[in-house]
Amino acid sequence: MKKIRFIINPIAGTGKHRQVETVINRVLDRTLFNYDIHYTRYAKHGTALSEEAIKENYEIVVAVGGDGTVNEVGTPLIGTNVTMSVIPTGSGNALARHLKVSMNVESAIKKINQLKIAKIDTAIINSQKFIGVSGVGFDAFIAGLFAKVEKRGFQNYIRLVSREVFKYKPEEYTIRFDGKAIIQEAFLICVANSSEYGNNAKIAPGADIEDGYLDLCIISKFPLIKTPAITLKLFNQTINTSQYNEMFRVKSVKISKKDAILAHIDGEPVDMGNEIEIKVNPLSLQIIVP
Repeated sequence: MKKIRFIINPIAGTGKHRQVETVINRVLDRTLFNYDIHYTRYAKHGTALSEEAIKENYEIVVAVGGDGTVNEVGTPLIGTNVTMSVIPTGSGNALARHLKVSMNVESAIKKINQLKIAKIDTAIINSQKFIGVSGVGFDAFIAGLFAKVEKRGFQNYIRLVSREVFKYKPEEYTIRFDGKAIIQEAFLICVANSSEYGNNAKIAPGADIEDGYLDLCIISKFPLIKTPAITLKLFNQTINTSQYNEMFRVKSVKISKKDAILAHIDGEPVDMGNEIEIKVNPLSLQIIVP
């Protein structure tokens, strides 16, 4: 029997968490698993519960929530023999969508029963680990605002983006990778291990989470009239064809600017110094896949 811990974020975006415990009790294969269920009560509680599970020899830890929960629960598991799983109940569910995990709670739990395990890449931004997508610029700015919003969910996120996109002023960054140095006024710079921000908005449509590379996406300053067209390209998986976007495959990248950088790590805002380094950590996390 394998020991499995479910870590549920009760304030994650969509409210699905309310049914998760009932469905676990009904659907999880009791001949395969001994399990317990914990609810997060404060910031980084998911990390503490995940670290505890490692010490207590759990074999699987399940993040039930959005991408912030996935980051909290998953990063302690990087480089260990403990396997991660995801039940998506958040606003965007970027990693789950990239992995093609069902958005239906019952279906996602049934896939855990099948125990199909893969190894995936993760990444490090300065000293902090992450799994999906990180970056600076407009997406980090929005992450900072969204973190303060009481009501989560995709509609509120889109409302916030629509309000702020026409007021946001791109900043000048120096971007170094592969012996190159690019100085550019950028709307955003995204470093993607997985392909999307969430809700099928794919910032790096070609990203492969098992290839040992990160996808560097630099969206330059563009005329505001182009905003709807660029947004459409995000959702129809063609942002890489935009004339305002440059894409590179990198193992590491340094990004700097004159003052402090606000970055986001899997959608959560983080204040950095004036330089960040992001590098890939190949095949460093075991995860259950469909």
